[in-house]
Amino acid sequence: SMDPSNERVLLLIDGAYLEINGLRPTTRLDKSEQGIKKLILLLQEIIQKPFTDIFYVVASHGNNNPNERNYHSNLHKNNIETIVKNYKKMKSRCEKCEHISARNVQAECDVSIATILLSRGYTNKYSTVALLAGDGDFKDAVDIVRHELDKTVWVFGFRGSLSDKLRQKASRNCSVDLEDYWKYLYADDHMNVQAINTNDHQATGTEIKENLLILGYDTKAIDTALNLAKGDFSKVMNFLNYEMDMSDDS
Repeated sequence: SMDPSNERVLLLIDGAYLEINGLRPTTRLDKSEQGIKKLILLLQEIIQKPFTDIFYVVASHGNNNPNERNYHSNLHKNNIETIVKNYKKMKSRCEKCEHISARNVQAECDVSIATILLSRGYTNKYSTVALLAGDGDFKDAVDIVRHELDKTVWVFGFRGSLSDKLRQKASRNCSVDLEDYWKYLYADDHMNVQAINTNDHQATGTEIKENLLILGYDTKAIDTALNLAKGDFSKVMNFLNYEMDMSDDS
């Protein structure tokens, strides 16, 4: 069902953002060649378009860490171009409290991501871009690409660390909380993601329930959410996640 046209679709990944969120047990990142392949397939499934170019921007200390080397090699095997920046040597010291700020450590990566977004946008190297990042600093670049260059912009992020400012700049219905999809990555049965795509209100209650049970949601919680949502699937997810949040707090 994926769009087979010659459309150019760019995926741009903030490596540090993905790797840091990939340490959390609920969104553990599988860095094997196969694990990366699954992630890319999942992202393509969500936007219903194959990527023509994928860039992975990350800073490295360049000290030949074998795990990092192996991971970058696995990215490469999946046709992902890694753009490795140096950590900035300069640290800024606060005059008042002597605090050394590490903010500029990743600054080169941020600049690099914004540059790719803009330069490839202006030279018409893509008509759709998916940005896997959470930093609100990207909002201006996304705004230009969307409104001045008329590109479609998807933002993939993790709920706890996706800036609202960035989320709001995505094209309509194109901001995605990856937690909702993560369970698909390592499920033996790779169900059709469209079944839980929040833009799809056509699914029946029974289908929704079956899919959510496979995703590990509790029967009682699903029934409650279905009743509250009166068949509007996007609301079902909201009610479910609200219930989950409430139970997480306790």
